[in-house]
Amino acid sequence: NTFEWCREGISPEIQNLQGIPIVALSWWAEAHKQGKTLFITDVDALADDDVVKHILQPQGIKSLMTLPLMNYGKCFGFIGFDSVREHHFYSETEEKLLSIFAEMLSNVRHRKSSFNQLKESEEKYKTIFNANRDSLSVFYIEDQGEPSKFIEINHAAAEIMGYSVAEMYQKTISEIEVPPTEKEMMDRMAQLTSKGVAHFETLLKHKNGDIRNVDVRAVLINYQGRQAVMNIARDITEWKKHMKAIEI
Repeated sequence: NTFEWCREGISPEIQNLQGIPIVALSWWAEAHKQGKTLFITDVDALADDDVVKHILQPQGIKSLMTLPLMNYGKCFGFIGFDSVREHHFYSETEEKLLSIFAEMLSNVRHRKSSFNQLKESEEKYKTIFNANRDSLSVFYIEDQGEPSKFIEINHAAAEIMGYSVAEMYQKTISEIEVPPTEKEMMDRMAQLTSKGVAHFETLLKHKNGDIRNVDVRAVLINYQGRQAVMNIARDITEWKKHMKAIEI
């Protein structure tokens, strides 16, 4: 028993209903697993060897009605009414009202579970995102085609540019990139529009004024219900210098 509400003058029994094994309530539990409402109009009329009778009688319960709490067809608990002052035959209206309340509780539990799963997924995503050795950044494309400020930045992206993550959140890709030619921009947009992915090299401006050669794979993604671009970048400055030295 997890929660209990008692009318004024009725003694609570929640402390006496802890740790009862499901096997002791086998037929009760089976009914709820099948999604059925359980009615016991007269507890005293139950068989003397019925464990349920020995659980309910000491509480002074004369009649009860319980409904299963269901989630995607599986029972995870139940809720019910107990009558202790007199026997009671529960009406269809009472069953309907309890059914509505049971559905509300199930929905709350489902939303809480979904929220926790989403939070866990976001935490895993953040861990993977920030631990990635490649530079990862995300930004929206605004109505006029201009990039928004960065909405996601990992540590590698900030390190490549010489800024802190906080500083990077105040910038746009246009502020740190050496302006590409009109043709280069058209090629990128054509790839993104047709394939959802664009692969290109570009030049980025380091905080100290250095120019870094960067290999970029831009991917169209859905971020919080809006279309965004994720740039996956790798600093190839030293590789470029090495290749140039070999050519010489």
